[in-house]
Amino acid sequence: MTQKISLIYQQNTDLIGSAASLLCLIHCITTPYIFLSYAASTAIEQHVDVPIWWGFIDSTLLIISIFAVYWSSKNSTSNWIKVGLYSNWVFITFLILNEKTEAFHIAEWLIYIPALSLVALHQYNRKYCKCQDDTCCVDNH
Repeated sequence: MTQKISLIYQQNTDLIGSAASLLCLIHCITTPYIFLSYAASTAIEQHVDVPIWWGFIDSTLLIISIFAVYWSSKNSTSNWIKVGLYSNWVFITFLILNEKTEAFHIAEWLIYIPALSLVALHQYNRKYCKCQDDTCCVDNH
């Protein structure tokens, strides 16, 4: 049963990666509006605490996306797609960790770049760069 689930996941990693990246993008876009409405509905406070479960969404999507990036790059025929997937995943991870730790002052909108890039790269890889079988050779595009 777990082998079957693993096989289904491996065959659909670009679709799963695109979905996870799109959910991440939606999460990033809606967060300010949710907390603005939350702050407006409660007494006006200087600082609104983020619910713990909301922070787990970031971590969950990052975990799903690293598996999708790994399997998509493993089954891709394009080296530049592999580099793009990993570099955008590292970039989005850095931005999310920075947002949680507030180590650097970085514009919030930058998170949209790697999220959109991951969606686009997964979709491109899904359409043009898939191995046809398990004996796939990497072709340098």
